[in-house]
Amino acid sequence: MSKRERVENVLKELENVISILPLEKELGFSRGKLYKFFKDGRKLSSKDINTIDKYLQKILDKYYD
Repeated sequence: MSKRERVENVLKELENVISILPLEKELGFSRGKLYKFFKDGRKLSSKDINTIDKYLQKILDKYYD
């Protein structure tokens, strides 16, 4: 499974659990970027995928510490 597939699958899995606007702020994304991914099916850039992947890894590292 590619990094893109992994990140998109996690985002879709958590769509109803996470708050989109605070996550966009935490990641430094412009307002609406993730909303458009969830609601309009807009594709995220490779840079965005990498940013989200690093953030998810950071969260998991904290969980397993």
